[in-house]
Amino acid sequence: KNQPCDINIICGMTSEDTMPLIFYVMMRLLAKKQKGYADTYSYYFCRQLPGDDLGAWHSSDLWYTYGSLDKFTKEDRELSNTMMEYFANFIRTGNPNGENLADWPSYQKNSKAFMHFDIGECKARKPKLSQILKNTFGKKTLESGF
Repeated sequence: KNQPCDINIICGMTSEDTMPLIFYVMMRLLAKKQKGYADTYSYYFCRQLPGDDLGAWHSSDLWYTYGSLDKFTKEDRELSNTMMEYFANFIRTGNPNGENLADWPSYQKNSKAFMHFDIGECKARKPKLSQILKNTFGKKTLESGF
């Protein structure tokens, strides 16, 4: 049976992931299970890659996390640098927060906030469930009432 661990965790999802609603629920359950044992830092990557109209698809965040952006915009490189700072802080200390970075509270400590990563927006807030549902089931499906 899965047991909580005493190591802080970062877990993330992308806005147009394979099944955003499932990832969102899994991340919330993981954070709930970890409560009292270790902090869980959750993020929601929303950046649509330049020249791509499929949105922030599964694993598109990794290009930014690892700084492997070749033909991207200046804003993309800035977002990548910010994400790399958060992840480097987490690797060093178990906490992604650092000097000159927006506060990234653990999921348990700030009303279930996720860090949102996008051009011009790196801040913690709750993801909009309506957007997650739309990205999971598609706008036409939701408008027809399933």
